[in-house]
Amino acid sequence: MGAIYVYHPGSSLIAGIEHTIGAGIGGSPVRLNGASGAVDKERRFRDNRRAMKNRRTTWLCLLALLSFLTWTGRGSVLAEDAEIRRLQTGFVEAMARLEQPLIDLDARYLENVRTWQKSAQERGDLEAALAAKSELEGHRKAGARNFDSWPELKRLREIYDTAAAKLAGELGEERLRLYTVYRQSLQGHVERLTRENRLDEAVKLQAEVKSIDGRIEGAKAAASATQQGAAPVVANGAEELLWELKGASSLTPVGKCDARTTDGVIKIAAPGENKARFETRRSFKPPFRIQARVGTDSTNIRFYYNNNVLTIFNWEMNQNELRVHEPSTNRNIGIGGKGKLAVNQMHDVEIDVFDKKVVVKGNGTVLAEVEVRSDGLESPVGLGPAFNSVVSLESLRVWRLKP
Repeated sequence: MGAIYVYHPGSSLIAGIEHTIGAGIGGSPVRLNGASGAVDKERRFRDNRRAMKNRRTTWLCLLALLSFLTWTGRGSVLAEDAEIRRLQTGFVEAMARLEQPLIDLDARYLENVRTWQKSAQERGDLEAALAAKSELEGHRKAGARNFDSWPELKRLREIYDTAAAKLAGELGEERLRLYTVYRQSLQGHVERLTRENRLDEAVKLQAEVKSIDGRIEGAKAAASATQQGAAPVVANGAEELLWELKGASSLTPVGKCDARTTDGVIKIAAPGENKARFETRRSFKPPFRIQARVGTDSTNIRFYYNNNVLTIFNWEMNQNELRVHEPSTNRNIGIGGKGKLAVNQMHDVEIDVFDKKVVVKGNGTVLAEVEVRSDGLESPVGLGPAFNSVVSLESLRVWRLKP
């Protein structure tokens, strides 16, 4: 029997959790028919190497987050106050360690599925190899699997689901606890800064407290859903959340553009640039949905895909005309009376990209459905201003759509 040990940020956090749920996840990989001792040894070596890589990735993300916090207005408080900086660093480190078991679990499960797939390929079993390929590409996708024809693969999935469910419950509670303790500590520093007549710093730190309040509510909802066995909330018509904005550091700049965060809203500006933007750090294939809460101070909210404009709201030439571009050719189409979003307000935008059409919604209303060609494409998603507009971005998600 194998075991999964949860590495926790403090002696009081999830201490002593051990899930003895079977070989192949926490301990040695499942031994397949015909696998030799040498193969098992090599597989364990790859598991250890992958675990080291995952931990390296976690700490790189930690350093990036700390750099981002120092760069933003809120981070300037941390740079000037050693006590707050120590608190922030300790919180981020604790969160990184808290999430590590989920990363390790995924890595071990995928390695076992790859090994099983290789065995199926060596046997010349096409259906089994394709089933493994589908699982590797969508192992986070919810729903039942029809693995009855492959007991070993079915068992691997059962082990993974059991471990993931237990971790989700335990980590969800501790995540909420960490946020709550961190919030209380930050509020204490707000009061201290106020007493010391450092009012500007106190205002900036209070903005972070409000941001943490939102995360606490999200953690409470997630914990409640886990306790009740509820499925995660999914956007209408969507199948799986592929990517979600975590902050400006989640995005990559293309061209000369700047992003600054105020009260949880990212302000994107690109003075003198009309094609500069920020893009996701991963690529997407149709069908998918871009779901964003955005606004502008004047004109031009531009969404990008396949290195071209996809949709323009508040177009500088005619703000009432919605612009939709064909991803494969950049052919542009104008839809009159559908493109204007009120300035200095936030709006909910959804753009569904299918192989042969694009559907654009604004604040829950379908604004356009245009026939295009997008099949075979795979590209990051982008968002940016133009003609000196400043785009406000509150949230950004990419969902896989049902074909």
